[in-house]
Amino acid sequence: MWYLSDDCYEYCAGLSSFVNNPSEASEHLVVLLQYAAALVPKDKHGQTPVYIMATAGLRLLDAR
Repeated sequence: MWYLSDDCYEYCAGLSSFVNNPSEASEHLVVLLQYAAALVPKDKHGQTPVYIMATAGLRLLDAR
């Protein structure tokens, strides 16, 4: 994970890198969500937006 700004972090492997093993993508997202959950107070979890951003590489993959 690397720092982008005070409220945005990016993991080095993009979701498109999991095209041959989608189950690893979900594990990847769980780690990021756990990290975010640790930063946000529990009483704010339900009202805190989460954004999953993708590059053109993900949009170019075949839908399976």
